[in-house]
Amino acid sequence: ARQEELARQEELALQEELAKEEKLAREKELAEQEELARKEELARQEQIALQEELAREEERAAQEEIARQEELAAQEELARQEELARQEELALQEELAREEELAREEELAAQKELAEQEELARQEELARQEELALQEELAKEEKLAREKELAEQEELARKEELARQEQIALQEELARE
Repeated sequence: ARQEELARQEELALQEELAKEEKLAREKELAEQEELARKEELARQEQIALQEELAREEERAAQEEIARQEELAAQEELARQEELARQEELALQEELAREEELAREEELAAQKELAEQEELARQEELARQEELALQEELAKEEKLAREKELAEQEELARKEELARQEQIALQEELARE
């Protein structure tokens, strides 16, 4: 009976030891499961945080791309406006050059017209002076002709008077004879 009691007690001690080991094993497994669940939760949260960070990065990249596209569009618009302004400036300069050329041609035409008018006036003045000189020359010649004719008439009258006196003298001489 003592041997059986010892055996029973040993059996009981073994069962208690086995129960303790099983309890420890269950606690260890539970602790490992909890640690695994905690690690999985951390990994899940880290994955969520990474996805959120990635989403933020993608959003930031998308915003930067939009800003870059807008900046590029603004630069292209500015370049287009500058090109339009340059073309308008060039067109204005060409128009101004045409107007200046036209004004220069009109000025040249006006100067030519004035020069022609001045030349015509000069020619007319020369013709008037020549006409005046001709009239003066003609007047001189007419005066000389009148003076010559008068001298000739006076000379003729003198000769006729001499001839008459000679005729009278001859008649007187003849009468005395």
